[in-house]
Amino acid sequence: IGGVPPQEEAFLKSIITHGRLWNSPDERACLLPSGLLLERFGLKPEDIALERLLIFAKNQKSDLPPEALEFKVVGILDGDKIGLLKSRHILMPMARAMELRKATEGGIGLVPYEEGAYPAVEVKVTDPKEVNAVKLRLKNSGYQALAAADLLETVNTAFLIIEGVFACIGAIGLLVALFGIANTLAMAVLERTREIGILKALGARQRDIRRIFLLEAVWIGTLGGVIGLGMGWAIGVGLNAMALKLDEIPKDIHLFHVSLWLALGSLAFSILVSVVAGVVPAIRASRMNPVEALRYE
Repeated sequence: IGGVPPQEEAFLKSIITHGRLWNSPDERACLLPSGLLLERFGLKPEDIALERLLIFAKNQKSDLPPEALEFKVVGILDGDKIGLLKSRHILMPMARAMELRKATEGGIGLVPYEEGAYPAVEVKVTDPKEVNAVKLRLKNSGYQALAAADLLETVNTAFLIIEGVFACIGAIGLLVALFGIANTLAMAVLERTREIGILKALGARQRDIRRIFLLEAVWIGTLGGVIGLGMGWAIGVGLNAMALKLDEIPKDIHLFHVSLWLALGSLAFSILVSVVAGVVPAIRASRMNPVEALRYE
């Protein structure tokens, strides 16, 4: 449970998506962030009847009568705009929050604390470049400091591990594809030995034969790359849809995204791998003796 000072009420009012702000600091009313509503109750803002949903603050230390612990939910806040610290708090007027803290001896809240003390302080830095310096000064003063960059660094580390695992899987798939394409073209050379002999007998040069098989390798790489991109895009769309259902994520954010440069790069890389795999079979085909090729059964 968090108390809201009067100077912050205007900001809260601007990010209310459903309902209203309390009419006075003495009203027994509270606001719920949309993320907390979904996480604790499994509900969306449109699923509840505001003014009728009640929150009861239960604590064994409280000396207040039951009606003093009853708060009416009058509004829902945009969880993406309220900030990290308050996105999981039930917010109410500061006077009511102080009343609860005094009655429960600090037992209502994320961290129990004594009167006159605070469990956490949110420091806003005017220049983002000074965040690390301010965090270091706070740590040297004996405080625990956590910046948004620290959370991003943890997330980035997790994504690096995931990317490494998928890179290993991709490397194995690439090696298998390399040998698969080489084997396919090698079998094509054997099956078309007589055709190669006829082409050479008609005057085809070695570089002409090489170009034929390298062109086939290019087509294999292009077709495989296009099919792979299509499957990757479809899987990404499905995973984004699942993520939107499992968590409250803005619709304009896509966790799985295939950019234009990634698509073009993947297609070019697919063609390059196919050409590399087709070099040896193409050279082998170009060096065939036309007489022996015509006799091949």
